[in-house]
Amino acid sequence: MFFTATSTRHGAATAKRVAYGLKRLVVAALACASLATYAADPQVAAFNDTPDPVPAGGEVTYGVRVDNNGIDASLNTLLSVFVPPGADFVSAAPAGANCVFTAPNVVCALGSVAQGGADVRNVIVVVRAQGPGPATLNLSATVSADNDTNPANNTQTQTTTVISGANLALAKTGTPNPVVGGANVSYTLTPSNV
Repeated sequence: MFFTATSTRHGAATAKRVAYGLKRLVVAALACASLATYAADPQVAAFNDTPDPVPAGGEVTYGVRVDNNGIDASLNTLLSVFVPPGADFVSAAPAGANCVFTAPNVVCALGSVAQGGADVRNVIVVVRAQGPGPATLNLSATVSADNDTNPANNTQTQTTTVISGANLALAKTGTPNPVVGGANVSYTLTPSNV
């Protein structure tokens, strides 16, 4: 049995509409698939400092919490903490955060952060406040990922007040001075805040 196709003006127009509709359907499906692979939303959920204020010469500990609000894991997730002039980098933890200090930033390679806010990463960065106070330290924490769809929540800032710290001195005097060999000597220690 043989079938023959008859091309008519009406049939050709219908075929074009069907082909156009299929083309749009394929484009829409590809767009949805593309969006599904880029649906991560890592964020700096918290950024705090302690102590605040800090005396000049003292250490400040900054806690950064990173999570992911998206429906997919964030890929190649990096946390960068800017250490400003007036502060010296001391340390970063935990070791699993893979943090490296390359002035003026502490960069932590967090890798893949799971979706839905359940995979919380806490990073601790310690800096020493240089003197003298009064002054402020303005740090920022920024997260990025290859598939981040919402950069609006990627950065938080923290301002720490640096106050004039104690400048302690200790004076020591001995009596009698000079002392005869074998005799007793008394020492007086006098502390002061200069």
